[in-house]
Amino acid sequence: QEFSMIGADTTLFLPFDPSTQSFEICVTLVLVLTLITTPLTLAFEKIEKDLSAVDVAVDFFFLADVVRNFNTAVVTDDDVLIRNRRMLSKRYISGWFFPDLISSIPYKLLMSGGNNYLASSKKGLKLFRLMRLGKLVRLLRMSKIMRKLREPLQKVADVLKMDFETYFGIFKTVMAFLIFVHWLGCINMLIAREFGFPDESWVVVSGLVEVDGDEIVDQAPLYRQYRWSVFRGFIQMLAGIGDQMGMPM
Repeated sequence: QEFSMIGADTTLFLPFDPSTQSFEICVTLVLVLTLITTPLTLAFEKIEKDLSAVDVAVDFFFLADVVRNFNTAVVTDDDVLIRNRRMLSKRYISGWFFPDLISSIPYKLLMSGGNNYLASSKKGLKLFRLMRLGKLVRLLRMSKIMRKLREPLQKVADVLKMDFETYFGIFKTVMAFLIFVHWLGCINMLIAREFGFPDESWVVVSGLVEVDGDEIVDQAPLYRQYRWSVFRGFIQMLAGIGDQMGMPM
């Protein structure tokens, strides 16, 4: 394909190089991973501890992606290849730079430290979890994932002689629904967790967690906690946010 070109910086990566495209695929896969794991680590303490190292590695991977975006040429919607570093920098800074940076900061490392009061106190841990919500900004780029999936899925639809636009629309709707239910369920658990699982909370009333003062003395298996959380999120999606079907907050 022919492109009109702005600039001629040969030190930039080209978007259609195999290495650049391979890295884009990795970014897409890690984005999907983040979409699934981030709410789980926010809601469930055991998963948060188990995935601690993975979480830090993902943060550094996305920081590397921020650096790469400053060094990769871009093809615009008008088929113009931009190979001017100054123009690329201005374009990225005025667009996705700050959301990408906020969602890539390794908050876990910033909050770590044995003598760090902020890291060891309850208020510090709550602040850490709230700071990690900045990673949600990266989920805005899920529309980019759908655009990347569009071309290969269209080829499959052509082979199967299917109405691509109809089925792709259904696919996006179903995926958005499942993702939102997953997030909403985990947020329900996160809210109860941040308030110390009060006696009237849905988690305690459902028998998922037993508390004595500020201490958790017993809790249901993780899969059961997640199943209840997702069910609650599903009910809220259908009936609206709040106290639905006799389910306590």
